[in-house]
Amino acid sequence: GISPEHRAKGAAAYLMSSALRELYEQEIPLSSLYASTQRLYRKVGYEQAGNRCYYELPLVSIDLQDRSLPLHQTALSDHKLFHKVAGLRAKFTNGNLDRTAGLWERVLSFPGKTVYGYVIGEPAEPQGYLIYYQEANPPEPMKLFVRDMAALSPAAGRSLWTFLADHRSVVGSVGWYGPAVDP
Repeated sequence: GISPEHRAKGAAAYLMSSALRELYEQEIPLSSLYASTQRLYRKVGYEQAGNRCYYELPLVSIDLQDRSLPLHQTALSDHKLFHKVAGLRAKFTNGNLDRTAGLWERVLSFPGKTVYGYVIGEPAEPQGYLIYYQEANPPEPMKLFVRDMAALSPAAGRSLWTFLADHRSVVGSVGWYGPAVDP
């Protein structure tokens, strides 16, 4: 980062250009970031490559009752089960990047909230996962907020949405962020 009093003097552009040269020399083919400003990063060659949309769905509109795959609550202290499924999903979903331990830590926690994690299917061979927290803002109905989810099969997807729909007696809706074409 550049201190405010030292901005607009080219230091950040120099640092980013140098970093990109180092990545090129190491034969690292891809660099991505969540830019705080577009002007600086476009200046050194970055472009927008994705989008992030917010979705919200009333739980009463989920008309599924498929419990063919069990969901098992999982401790969030170890992200390896989630990482395995995310890696498999990334192989057939455009735009997924491998997450570092730090990024997994951000997904698996949320300040001031209790985050829940579930694997779909048997833990030895998970077919999906769901990571979420719930929030109540009276007088509004309670909401679920999905931090991350994945389903490697249609059955895993149906089990995931059934699990969410099963909250409808006390929860009004579920919200999540994803790409414009969210699998």
